[in-house]
Amino acid sequence: MKNHHWKWIFILLSILFATLFYEQLVGINFLLFDFTIVFLALLKFKPKIGFNVFTLLLLSNLLMALIVVLNGSFVSKTMGWIALILFLGNILFPSMQSILKIIGTYFANVIIGYVQLFAPNPNPSKRFNFGFLRFIKITFIPIIILVIFSIFYKSSNPIFNEYFNAFFEKIANFTKNINIKFVFLILLGSIFSIILILNKLNKWNTLYELDSSSKDELFRIRKKSFFSSFIALKMEYKSALVLFIGLNLLILFFNITDVLHLWINFNWDGGFLKAFVHEGTYLLIISVVLSIIVTLIYFRKNLNFIQNNQFLKILAIVWLSQNIFMLISVGIRNYHYINHFALAYKRIGVYFFLAICAVGLITCILKVWKRKSFYYLERTNALSVYLFLILMACVNWDIVIAKYNFAHYNKSFLHLPYMLKLSNKALPYLDYSEKQIREMDSIQHKLFKYEARGYYRKINYIDRVSKRKKLFVQSYEKRHWLSWNYADYKAYTLLKKN
Repeated sequence: MKNHHWKWIFILLSILFATLFYEQLVGINFLLFDFTIVFLALLKFKPKIGFNVFTLLLLSNLLMALIVVLNGSFVSKTMGWIALILFLGNILFPSMQSILKIIGTYFANVIIGYVQLFAPNPNPSKRFNFGFLRFIKITFIPIIILVIFSIFYKSSNPIFNEYFNAFFEKIANFTKNINIKFVFLILLGSIFSIILILNKLNKWNTLYELDSSSKDELFRIRKKSFFSSFIALKMEYKSALVLFIGLNLLILFFNITDVLHLWINFNWDGGFLKAFVHEGTYLLIISVVLSIIVTLIYFRKNLNFIQNNQFLKILAIVWLSQNIFMLISVGIRNYHYINHFALAYKRIGVYFFLAICAVGLITCILKVWKRKSFYYLERTNALSVYLFLILMACVNWDIVIAKYNFAHYNKSFLHLPYMLKLSNKALPYLDYSEKQIREMDSIQHKLFKYEARGYYRKINYIDRVSKRKKLFVQSYEKRHWLSWNYADYKAYTLLKKN
């Protein structure tokens, strides 16, 4: 298919995007657009499908398109768009492995696509460097000069001013008949479909070159002034030894106190556990970041290759392992929090954050032991964050929270105002009779006797749920099929039965 045919496809696909999403919620329309653009992109660029990052991004993108239709949650919709961007960013350079560089490549390709659209040039590098500047000179600069002189003439000549105002009044009347929102959606759709007008480019892309030239392994750099660099390296080695011995002793004491007071002898005194968990999480963030920074500083270059450095490596690995142990302690803190105060978004998010941190520390251990590069850390950790977010998006957490919290009201704190903040998808699982709520409240009053609890009780929970149910059913019955998702459909059918 010739390139001018792809330009027509680009225009039609942009219009299709606007048609699918105009006055609609994100639902089955996302799946239709996603599958269409993925099919066209694969048809044009014909990338090699294999055991690589590109295949992972392709499959995760198709998965998220399905999850958007099944869950319809904010997280799934957000990850759906991100997965599509990553796929389109990787389609021209399927050998790229770094998620961060792929995102940068996508936005670079969007800019280059618009440049090629308005200032075509067979040479991509010249098009980017000179075509865009030429496009600005031909269009924007003359327009700015014309606007300046029009203002001068308008101010100095009443007759010209009259004609000038009449001309722009006609333009304003004309634009009233244009659907600005639909036009905006066409422009938004073009940001995704502009990739299709690009040619299969060669190695001109800076991010592609940087990614393809980066290696997972470190290589020794030999300096000319060998004696002085060797002395400096030995001093750095001794400094690292002292530091890692001190760090290990410090974190060992910290972990022992956690084992004694958290793992073995934890007793809840009936107070709030918010600070108990948050302080541990904040400490964890600082500790993990510092762990990675210290590891990168000391194991960045030739210290990896100095003779008899096994003891230093062992010290660093033990320290990083103790940081992983600290992750487990924070996980136990979060478990106690959930056990007494039920589920919430942040409490669920803590476990995903702990998993991401664990991967980060494990990759740091591999970096030290296997002499891996910073590129290896960046590539593997960015990919792990992406995969954990995909996993998080596969679950409808509002429904999980609603079911869990009401099922555990006899032992965990039931925060009714928080339950009212859950999405409409959870409404069938928030719907309880006044008798049931009174029974729950009675048990809650025996378990939790905080002074602040009065704040939680002073809400008309039954009426507010009833109003939300009515509004949701009315709005759902007016929805177009393009906005359909299974979670809302299930909520609607359950509410109608009741």
